[in-house]
Amino acid sequence: MTSPGAYAIAAAFCLSFAAVAFTNLDGVANVWPIAVAVLLVSGGVMAILAVPGDPLGPGWSVALATLGPGSSLLILTELSPADWTMNQVWQLRATTAILTYLSVRGRVGLALVGSLATWVVCASWSAETGQGISTGIDMYAINFGPVLMSVVFAFTIRPMARMVYSLRGREAVRAAEEARSHTAIEERNRLLGDVVHAVGGLLQSAAAGEIFDAEKRLECRIAEARLRDLLRAPALGESIDVAVAVAQARRRGCTVVLLDDRDPRNKASDDLGPLVSTIETAARDLPDGGSMTVRINPEGRSLFATVVSTFADTDTVRYTV
Repeated sequence: MTSPGAYAIAAAFCLSFAAVAFTNLDGVANVWPIAVAVLLVSGGVMAILAVPGDPLGPGWSVALATLGPGSSLLILTELSPADWTMNQVWQLRATTAILTYLSVRGRVGLALVGSLATWVVCASWSAETGQGISTGIDMYAINFGPVLMSVVFAFTIRPMARMVYSLRGREAVRAAEEARSHTAIEERNRLLGDVVHAVGGLLQSAAAGEIFDAEKRLECRIAEARLRDLLRAPALGESIDVAVAVAQARRRGCTVVLLDDRDPRNKASDDLGPLVSTIETAARDLPDGGSMTVRINPEGRSLFATVVSTFADTDTVRYTV
């Protein structure tokens, strides 16, 4: 109902009853009430499309429900009881459309009240002007049918529509859960592959009862540190350049710690190229037995990452990215 096509149809509808109103002024006492009624009803038509909410808000609903009797009072009091025509009571058809959509949008009671109030106004006017109450009843009777149809529609179709939207929502939730499960399985398989690549050979050697010499024990320590890197800073741990530079430093007896404190949902968009180059430089310059800590900062910090290298107890070099 908020598409450009809907507004175009509504505008054409408003223009049509405005044309009928201003081309049927024979016997009309004053034109300005007709103009006011045209503006009010046109505003009601556009409000049905523009005002959000389902059901429609109570304030707007009451205002739209009063358009039928209100516009009828404005127009009927200006007509000549002797020679009025059905084209001059165009507001009955126009406000019936408004009340019909008001009912469809969940305000069935107010739509019925507005329709019945309009009927009462018509019957009262015809009785007061000597035409008999039946004239006013007949004047509006044909317009009550669409309102009743909209009531039936509201009580039958709206619950079904709510059920359909509920099922769609559940399906969307289920699809999201399946996507998360699939992603988790892929991540688990990827990490399992990294683990197998890092320690598979060492585990096979241990299972075979091989005695580990100093070189094998060093490989075990490097493999352990590699696993920590994959858990605490997967984006860095998965970088081949970082893995090679860090492994070489660890083989020289250096301590290297990789940390990633970012939100996992935002990691994919960051460019790690400058940081990888900085890590390679810092690892290459690190003396035997030194230590290096790489930390990617949380979002919102002025610095993306810091690399701190310690050469001796008091000799520290800090790199920033």
